Amino acid sequence: MGIVVGGLLYHEAIIDPKIFEQVQAEMVRRKNNNGRYSGVGTFASKIKCGECGNWYGSKVWHSNDKYKGRIFQCNHKYKGDKVCMTPHLTENEVKEIFVKAVNQYLTEKSVLLTNADEICRIAGDTASLEARCDTLTAEMNASAGYGNWTHSSPSSIRDCGATRSSI
Repeated sequence: MGIVVGGLLYHEAIIDPKIFEQVQAEMVRRKNNNGRYSGVGTFASKIKCGECGNWYGSKVWHSNDKYKGRIFQCNHKYKGDKVCMTPHLTENEVKEIFVKAVNQYLTEKSVLLTNADEICRIAGDTASLEARCDTLTAEMNASAGYGNWTHSSPSSIRDCGATRSSI
């Protein structure tokens, strides 16, 4: 796979096309995420302001004295004419809220896992589709005169290719 212009191959792709597409999708996701994206801290770009919808960011209070602490507040709290009135959260408050959310998830975990297993069972059952595919393949092969092979028998496919090339 390379760069093709006017039917001519100029060079091999430097970045695998799948990775390129994943990066493009991530860039669009971050752009549409209402502001900056940051993956620096555990809670970076995870808490949204309930008033204005912007991200909460980590700030250090009293960085040079014994009262030093980390808080989270709306990144647009003091930007523009309108002051965002949401309160700041201490790092410990954010951690407590996170632990409560995880504990809530864990209490509902068995129900969620049961539902996920049921979805996988229903969506993953391809036996009827495979049977229908075999039937259609057999009909197609019979009408083309290739004999009796199915989509699940690669040696029959190779034999069929050899038969076709000798025609």
